[in-house]
Amino acid sequence: MLNYKEKEINTLSFCTSKNQIKKIMLIIPPNIVLKDTIRRIGEPLGVIMIATYLREKGYNVFIYDMTIEGYDNCVVKGDYVIYGSSEEDLMKQLRNFQPDFVGISCMFSSKEDLTLDVAKIVKKYDPHMVISVGGMPPTINPQVFLQSGDISFVIMHDGEVRLEKLLANLNNNRHPSFGLDGIAFYENNELQIIPADKLNHYFSVLPIPDRTLCNMAGYLNIGKPYSPFTQGRKTAHIVASKGCPFDCVFCAAVNFVGRKVHMRSIDKIIAEIESVIENWGIQEIQFMDDNLTINKDFAMELFTKIKPLNIKWCTPNGLFFNSIDDELLEVMKDSGCYQITLAIESGSQRVLKEVVRKNVNLDHVKHIVDKAHNLGMWVHGLFVVGLIGETREDINKTLEFPFKNNFDSMSISIANAFTGSRLYSMCQDRGYIIDNPKSVNYKHTNFIIPKTSSDYIMDSDELARLVDETTQRFFEWSKENFSEINKQKYDVFIDKAEEDSNKISHRI
Repeated sequence: MLNYKEKEINTLSFCTSKNQIKKIMLIIPPNIVLKDTIRRIGEPLGVIMIATYLREKGYNVFIYDMTIEGYDNCVVKGDYVIYGSSEEDLMKQLRNFQPDFVGISCMFSSKEDLTLDVAKIVKKYDPHMVISVGGMPPTINPQVFLQSGDISFVIMHDGEVRLEKLLANLNNNRHPSFGLDGIAFYENNELQIIPADKLNHYFSVLPIPDRTLCNMAGYLNIGKPYSPFTQGRKTAHIVASKGCPFDCVFCAAVNFVGRKVHMRSIDKIIAEIESVIENWGIQEIQFMDDNLTINKDFAMELFTKIKPLNIKWCTPNGLFFNSIDDELLEVMKDSGCYQITLAIESGSQRVLKEVVRKNVNLDHVKHIVDKAHNLGMWVHGLFVVGLIGETREDINKTLEFPFKNNFDSMSISIANAFTGSRLYSMCQDRGYIIDNPKSVNYKHTNFIIPKTSSDYIMDSDELARLVDETTQRFFEWSKENFSEINKQKYDVFIDKAEEDSNKISHRI
């Protein structure tokens, strides 16, 4: 028998044969972004996949994405805007659906407080409701969520099979952790964390996500997906692989997705693309993978099979640079790719090798960019500055790199110390973490290096000013040097969302 903290419930006694869990409500909390950025939004693939899997197991599942249902309900807080459904709207949905169990998604550290707020509202609706939470922050720091007293379980890493096993245990009056890894909870007032044994083990055999379980029409109507400057008016997100073998200093995601890369069945990917074209009139696909081209043979086969579908596509999250060559670029272009994103990170080879630990040959970048442009593809670059171990010269090299290597668009992020990253450990050990590390926005740092430290290079305000000035300067330079690309890139967006046209040059 479990003895939870005072605010929690006796899960096993609740889940008797008279109170079987049949109705599952999956909630995505409101979002928080800087005021001058585009409020991007798209179908939540991870949650849809969980809902699809649970429905196949016989559960009645309802996804309530507060960001889409309350997209125009904006609350300004300083430099930020929070958008999403109100407490009253959430309570109404809870009363209408009357769930037996609630799962809450928290994918970013900036949403921790919003996630905890949602849990409190659910408990206000039903003090005996069993609540689980999943996503990257709960996986890395489960105690933060469990200590609130409103959340009973943290499902760590990939949640489809783990959540279904938890529900089966509860329904059969078994201990929640029976036969289950990757779960955290309190027992006898002690935090219990059962580490994950395998990550994404079932990824290749999971069903095609059923987008009828979400408000797909709402996402398409707003038309501001992850990469908002689209060429198709109706865009869908697709995931072909999970996992990352690398150890970039600023990244915590590897602790969530794991180091082993798992590929989906190419036939299933193609079937999913055909499905969204047929059912939703999708005109563009955005691959959300972190390393879509890490296996060149897989990538070549996938892109070759996409060609007959006659659909545009892009890669917002970046590609595995070392696998990109002329042959691959030609196949990508031939299959409908209109833009690639290169996560270069730094313009200093020393920083890439010694600080970031990312194997990118900077001497080869310009050739790839020029080749892509010659084929008629656009090239977006991702860069980061403000890392411990950089010099002022390194930062200047990074700021000038997009100009010298002919990128037609780029984003420069200021390094943030994400919990679970090597950078966070470094900052924590050296006392650099500020009071509220949750305020991650990539335009300002969330750690402060004292002037007395040997790590100090420049004041954080100076760094932010340098990045802002470079971003504006690059935007003007790109308009002059890539006028036709700029017109093609932004015309569809401005036509769909003219009210956000002033935010184009602020893209992060």
